Amino acid sequence: MLLYITVAGWLIGLLYAAYWESPGSAYAAIAIAALAALLLGRADRRLVLAASFILALTLGAVRMDTALSGALRQYAGRDDVHLRGVVEQQRSRGVYLLAVDAPAKGKALLLTRRGSKLRPGDLLDVRGKAVPVAEMEPFEKGLARATGAALVVRTPQLEFQDTGQGSRLSLVLSGVRTRASLLLERHLPRRYSPVAEGLMLGGSLRLDPDVKLAFRRSGTAHVLAASGYNVSIVAGMLLALLRPVLGARRALPLVLLAIFVYAGLAGFSSSIVRAALMGAIGVGALWVGRPRDSGRALFAAAVAMTVLEPGAIFDIGAQLSFAATAGLVWLYPVISRSLGWIWRPLREALGIALTAQAATLPLGLYYFGGLSVWAVPANMIIAPLVPVGMLLSAATLIAALLWTPLGMALGWLTTAVLAANVGVAHTMAALPASNRALQTSQLDLFPCSSTTPQSCSSSGCPPDPRARSSSPCAAPVREAALL
Repeated sequence: MLLYITVAGWLIGLLYAAYWESPGSAYAAIAIAALAALLLGRADRRLVLAASFILALTLGAVRMDTALSGALRQYAGRDDVHLRGVVEQQRSRGVYLLAVDAPAKGKALLLTRRGSKLRPGDLLDVRGKAVPVAEMEPFEKGLARATGAALVVRTPQLEFQDTGQGSRLSLVLSGVRTRASLLLERHLPRRYSPVAEGLMLGGSLRLDPDVKLAFRRSGTAHVLAASGYNVSIVAGMLLALLRPVLGARRALPLVLLAIFVYAGLAGFSSSIVRAALMGAIGVGALWVGRPRDSGRALFAAAVAMTVLEPGAIFDIGAQLSFAATAGLVWLYPVISRSLGWIWRPLREALGIALTAQAATLPLGLYYFGGLSVWAVPANMIIAPLVPVGMLLSAATLIAALLWTPLGMALGWLTTAVLAANVGVAHTMAALPASNRALQTSQLDLFPCSSTTPQSCSSSGCPPDPRARSSSPCAAPVREAALL
C-alpha cells in the first residue's frame, strides 16, 4: 500500500508542475512539513501514508520543474535562434527530434516541410523562430513534454553539415531497420509492406493515408505503434514456442534477450526502451508466477523511468507499455484460465495477445479511435490476426535473407494475413457510426497539399476550416502526437 500511495503522489506531482507553477519556497515548506510528520508520526499508519503521499508529490513537482528549466529553454520565443545538433529520431512526416549541442545542451522539435528527408545521425545547423509556449498548439505542447524537448522550431532553415553522427549502436540498428524495410518492399506488395513493418517494429510513416485512417476509425491503430503491446506479443510468441522445447527457466533468458534485440530494431527510442523494460517485467511475472511482487516492480520501474525522464508520463508509448505490462501481471492469469481448453502453446500466445489488446484498449480508444462504437469488436477480431501477421512478416524477412525465392513464396501467405488485418480495419471503419465523433486532429492529416518550402510558412496555404487551429503547420504535429 505504501508503495502505491507514494507512486501516486509522485505522478500527481509531475502532472501538477507540468501545468501549474509554484514558488520553490512553497515546495520546500511542504516537503519539510511532510518529512517532519513522517518522522514524528511513525506509529500512526494513516499519518505515514498521508505524509508519504505529500512528500512524494512535492518531490515529483520539483523534478518536473527541474526538467522544464533547462538552459536551452531560455531561447524560447526568440525570433532567430541558431541551433547546432544531431537528428535523434523522426517522430512523423516532417517532425524531427534534434539533440542540440549548441548554444546549450538539450532537445528541440523541428517542424519542417513534409518533403524534408532527414535521417537519424544527420548533423545540422538550424535557424528559425523558437515558438513561445503561449503560442504553441496543444499537440505541440504535449509532444514537447513527451520527448523532453525544450524548444519547438517551426519551418526552420536547415544547413546540412555531416551524417553518421551520434551513437554508433543507434546508427547500426537504424541501418538494419532500413535494410529490413527494403527487403519487405521487395517481397510484399507496396500497400502491405508498411503494414508488416508497423506490426513488427511499430510506426506508420509509410502507410497509405486510407489504410492509416481505417485503423484509426476502427480503433485498432495502436497495433501499429511501437509499445508494450508489440513487446508483449513478441515475448508471448517466443515463450509459447520455446517453453515446450527448453522449459520455462531456460526459455526466459532467451525471451528477455529477444525483447531487447527487438527494442534495438525498433529504433531504441526512449519509448521502445521503456516498452522493453516493462515487457521484461511482465515476462518475469509470468515466469515466477507472483503477480503481487511483479506489480510492485512495475510501479517501481514507472517511478525510476520518470525520475530519469519526467516527460515519459506524457508519452503515449510509455502509457501503452505500462497498460500492456499491467495486463500481463494481473489480467493474463484470468484470460489464460478461461482458455484452458486450448492447446497450451496456442493458449499462451493467444492469451497474451488478447490480454495486451484488452489492457491497451481504453488508451487506444482515447488516442487513436475517437468514439467508434465498433472498436471493441474490431479489436476482438483483429487480436488473433496481429501475432500471426507479425510472425509471418518476420519469417518472410528471414526467408528473404536466406533465399529470395523462398521469401517470395512466403510473401504470398504473409500478404494474405496482412490483407486480412487491413480488411478488418476497413470493414469496421466503413460501418455506420464507426466514428461519429472522430477528432479533427485525426482527419486533418494533410491540410497543406503543397510540398514547396512555403507550404507551412506564414504566407502559405489557407487554414483548413475543419481544423481546430488556423496554424498550417499544426497537422504534422498532431499526427506525431497521435503516432
